[in-house]
Amino acid sequence: MKDHFIKNFKSKKGHEIVIKKIDYVLLFEFNEFLKNFVSKSEDFFQIKKIIINKSENTNIINIMRLIEDNNCILICGIHNDKIIGFSGLITDDYKNKGIFEIFIHKNYRNAGIGKELTQSIIEYSKNIGLKQINLSVRKNNIPAIKLYEKMGFIKQSRDTNSILYNKKLITELVMVKQILNYLPE
Repeated sequence: MKDHFIKNFKSKKGHEIVIKKIDYVLLFEFNEFLKNFVSKSEDFFQIKKIIINKSENTNIINIMRLIEDNNCILICGIHNDKIIGFSGLITDDYKNKGIFEIFIHKNYRNAGIGKELTQSIIEYSKNIGLKQINLSVRKNNIPAIKLYEKMGFIKQSRDTNSILYNKKLITELVMVKQILNYLPE
């Protein structure tokens, strides 16, 4: 994934989508995407803890740290030169497991973009020899849960998180995908 271009595809809604690794060229656009869409969503807690802050400079610095971090990959879906979704993976130092996050702009959901971004992260995980991918999803986000199950993620019913967000209790389900016995070519 040294190359910043990953792939092109046509979404189910007919949009031409480019998937790229987020780098310094996309830094400010990615920050705007986070600020305008992700920060207002109830679906995305982890990235808010890591990146989104009240200070614009702090956000940029946090994104720059993630871009430089060898244990992190951030990729995005682009349509008409605008970021419309992204996914990310942060691994531990030993590549035992990674925490996966994804967000698709509401106007681009249910079009196959989440599947393509997730598949790109899974392929990246295989290539670096990662053993396991973990994610959290709102328990009532049935379309996302079904997608993750189709892609080999398994519900960890014993692991749920409840988060108080905007005075609402939101329950997350933890899902895991094992990447076993994979040796990169």
